[in-house]
Amino acid sequence: MHYYTKGLDPVLLKDITTPAKAHKADAVPSVTTILSWMPNDYLDNNWKPKMIAELARKYKELDIDKLKELMWGIKLCPKSGMMVSSATFGTRAHARMEQLVDGYIDDGMLPMNDPYDVACEKTFEYIINELFTPAHTELPIGSVRLKTAGTIDLLALDRNENYCLIDYKFRECKDNEGKFYDKDLAQLAIEACMVAELYVLDYIPDIYTFCIDTLTGTLHVKKWSDKMKTKGEKIFMAEYDRYWSSPLLGNKNY
Repeated sequence: MHYYTKGLDPVLLKDITTPAKAHKADAVPSVTTILSWMPNDYLDNNWKPKMIAELARKYKELDIDKLKELMWGIKLCPKSGMMVSSATFGTRAHARMEQLVDGYIDDGMLPMNDPYDVACEKTFEYIINELFTPAHTELPIGSVRLKTAGTIDLLALDRNENYCLIDYKFRECKDNEGKFYDKDLAQLAIEACMVAELYVLDYIPDIYTFCIDTLTGTLHVKKWSDKMKTKGEKIFMAEYDRYWSSPLLGNKNY
């Protein structure tokens, strides 16, 4: 779970990891933390317990938090040559994408070659060739009204000089098809509303999920329609109400 300081210029509080700690720190939950409360009967009651049990038998020396991290899979790190969790691979690939785009924003130059370019270079080339103009990477954004905050992978301008949001998802894709989920949609949809509110726009920015194959670096692009953006807002608000009404929080309006 992730929590931020309140306000329009939020700061991620890395040492705050539970609702109780967030309450004491007067912090707000991230968009992804709220969406993590979405129920999934199969995942929660079947797949997750099964995976945890299998990993516990295989890695008896690991604690439950590490087992939960490995539950989502492991990948070969191109930098170290060691196997790492999918979450770690995604974090490092996100960092490389940020580095590539920041280098382009700052001076049009690319950083030195990096082993994670295998996963990132096709996506970076697409961003530049499709005439997106990168504006901000890893942009923190908050909403006082919604009592939440998040970080946008890439805020860019499209060919019409309108803002758009791009979110990277590093996933193992089969049959050359991208994987896109309601959580992807809901996260971007509410963050687009927050951008429109912060920048006082007369439109809701377009939203894109970039699903990047961790094995090949192949990019699958999903531009969500206006109809889907509305659906995403509704999904988020339903989970928002579920989050704030949870007895685990003690007080809905903390």
